[in-house]
Amino acid sequence: MLMKEMMNKFYQMHSINKLNFKDIRENCRLTIDEVAAATGLHRRTIEKVEEDCSNVYISVLVLLCECYDISPNYIQLGSRGI
Repeated sequence: MLMKEMMNKFYQMHSINKLNFKDIRENCRLTIDEVAAATGLHRRTIEKVEEDCSNVYISVLVLLCECYDISPNYIQLGSRGI
């Protein structure tokens, strides 16, 4: 299944709630190391964004959204607990 098809199915399942980066990455069946290699971001940066997306540089947000082929409109900003 293509990444875009996987994400469309994922959107449909979570259409009411915003998504967080960890769930998106896991849905894409990617490891943090694979995302780091694809984006050029450090592993720890990705881990921090997955824990709390409330204080992230827009450039990091854009890189991750491009990697996952997802619009920033679907992203839950803030900590995972909110």
